[in-house]
Amino acid sequence: MVNNSEAIRILQDASVRHDQSLEVLQSTTTENAKALQDVLRQLTSISEQLGQSSHATVAHETTSGMKASRGKEKLQADGEEGFPFPPKPAFVELPLFTGKDPEEWIASAQDFLTSMGQKTTIV
Repeated sequence: MVNNSEAIRILQDASVRHDQSLEVLQSTTTENAKALQDVLRQLTSISEQLGQSSHATVAHETTSGMKASRGKEKLQADGEEGFPFPPKPAFVELPLFTGKDPEEWIASAQDFLTSMGQKTTIV
């Protein structure tokens, strides 16, 4: 049978182990949060360099951190950093309008035309 002083010692030992585990968990959580913030910062920077806003909507025009021109000229970042990788052309296809979900089609058409450097006005 365990007397009170032994029970108190056992509880204190368990409490110390839990406190140590909690400190390790808090440290790991803090490191993970910092890593996620760094990833978010990098993704935000990349999306700004690519001229895409993470909160873009049809009614809201996004501002581009890039200068784009048609032809053989390359995209140039406004900032001093430049691109972390060379831009590569990508095939973009505008889907045919089928009559289903016209708002989504208009949004994708506007995104397509914006990516092609066209000014769009939807009436």
